[in-house]
Amino acid sequence: MLISLAVQNFAVIRNLEIRFRKSMNVITGETGAGKSIVIDALGLILGDRANTLMIRDGENNASITAQFDISGLKNRPQIHGILDQLSIDRSDELEIRREISRSGKSRAFINSAFVNIGDLKTVGSRLVEMHGQHEHQYLMNPETHISYLDAYLGDHAAFSSFADALNRFRKELRTLQSLEQDRDRYTREFELKSYHLKEMQDLAITENELSDLQEELSILENSELLSELSSSIAAQLYEEDGNLTDHLKQHLKDLKKITQIDASHGVNVEEIQSALISLTEFGRSMASYRDGIPHDQRRLEQVRQRLSELFALEKKHHLAYPELFAYYRQLQEELREQTDFESVLKKAGTELEKARKELSEAAADLHKKRKSAAVDFSTEINRILKNMEMKHASLKVEFRLKSGNREPLADFGGRRIFVDDSGLDDVEFLIITNPGDSYKPLNLIASGGELSRFMLAIKVALSASDSTGTLIFDEADSGISGQTARTVGQQIQALAEHHQVLCITHLPQIASLGEHHFSVEKHESGGKNETVMRELDPEQRRIEIAKLIGAGPVTERSMEAADELLAGD
Repeated sequence: MLISLAVQNFAVIRNLEIRFRKSMNVITGETGAGKSIVIDALGLILGDRANTLMIRDGENNASITAQFDISGLKNRPQIHGILDQLSIDRSDELEIRREISRSGKSRAFINSAFVNIGDLKTVGSRLVEMHGQHEHQYLMNPETHISYLDAYLGDHAAFSSFADALNRFRKELRTLQSLEQDRDRYTREFELKSYHLKEMQDLAITENELSDLQEELSILENSELLSELSSSIAAQLYEEDGNLTDHLKQHLKDLKKITQIDASHGVNVEEIQSALISLTEFGRSMASYRDGIPHDQRRLEQVRQRLSELFALEKKHHLAYPELFAYYRQLQEELREQTDFESVLKKAGTELEKARKELSEAAADLHKKRKSAAVDFSTEINRILKNMEMKHASLKVEFRLKSGNREPLADFGGRRIFVDDSGLDDVEFLIITNPGDSYKPLNLIASGGELSRFMLAIKVALSASDSTGTLIFDEADSGISGQTARTVGQQIQALAEHHQVLCITHLPQIASLGEHHFSVEKHESGGKNETVMRELDPEQRRIEIAKLIGAGPVTERSMEAADELLAGD
């Protein structure tokens, strides 16, 4: 609920701090005193657009701060979830601050954390619901009626099930439509990929073939040079008379004789023996390498031809050989899994019809639950209307199936019915206001005062399920008076059993029903008008209500009338 509101330099408010209470808070004041300005300040807290004209003349900045307690709200977990998404520490006390500067900048904070206006609206809509004096005009639009019925139904599982089914159907429909639109492209791609795969299969490419062939080509093209060089090394080390190893053997014999005289050269003997073994093995290895060098002109031409084919394939696909071979593997995998386009299209159609079946079942379930809820809803509304001096009024909920033959279409009643985000139902409220009349559309026959009472009846009917903590009525009692005003006030008072209510009114019949009474007044200070707001004590409240009754100076008679209203029926 709203605990307090602090306003600085906003319109004609210089400095206002007010604390609100639970239950029903009424706000009264003369026309032009600034009651609507207080509501405008609250609107900024809830995310309304700011304007520099809102700043008090002569000041550079304006600020509004509101404190909320959400500990007892039904939607507390939801609000905490939003705070988590905004990286704001969870708390049961929220401070929302809005600042406006002459430069045109507007800033918003929740518990000192900066938030954008969209996030502020998201949080604000969970805290406060505002009902202005013209809100009943929404009822004039039949398209809004289904939202009131759904709020009364309150079956979140049914709504969620339908929304999930509709989203799945739309997804499958997009898939099918995309396939149908891309039929030619898909077929061309499939044929091209098949051609590429066959081309590579015919060539029988292998993973490291290109690098292996390049190495082989280098050997074949240089076989004479390789043979000559390896033969020279083998000859000098191992094969010809007087080779290096023969000389080294003689040196080894001489060194051994030296060692017999000077033992310090023993280590050198070991080194020469090791070198002799290594050189001998190396000479034999080079001889073996020389003897294995291929001198095959036919193989050379085969390698050159094969490399030419592979280079041409690289060039054609603009891919280096490793990427080319990876593409080959990809094609093998894709075309192993894919069938022809018609099979893919048929599968997509099957999935769409499965989704249609789920959508039809969810839409039918929601329709059935709405029809059942409509009976209780209209019964409750009619009961409340009778309590508001509309004894002959009666509301009926009329259902019509949506018209249209475009997708999404759900199977219902043996035919296919268009559905949108609200389901397959169009809902309209029909009413009777006078005995003997037939039911007619609400927007054709209801007067302004009757519309206000219809709207209030709906709010009362929804109050038990509505999770919003604070309801604000800004002269929503316009167009009524007398005993009707009293009964309307009693319905607003009934809302205060489940919500904190702030009710701005000019009617004494309603003002007298509040548990807490605030007065808004305008004074002149320093040559400027200034709006102030204060909570009234019991005696001040008597006088205020007497003023509302007499519309002029307070008289003994108006005070007696005020006492009667305060005493109740």
